[in-house]
Amino acid sequence: MSETGKRITEICNERGISPEELAQMSGVALSTIKRIVSEEAKNPRIGTVQKICEGLKISLADFFRE
Repeated sequence: MSETGKRITEICNERGISPEELAQMSGVALSTIKRIVSEEAKNPRIGTVQKICEGLKISLADFFRE
């Protein structure tokens, strides 16, 4: 799994959020989220990651901070 996919999975697990809920919260298509998490999309666009962060109510800096 890519680092981005791992981080999305980690945050969702911590918060009890399903990929479907994340898609609704962020406005990013469920298929896109699944492709990022499964590593099909190896280099997601920063705009997509930004939307995911907005849905999670975290900054990009917090997203990439371990």
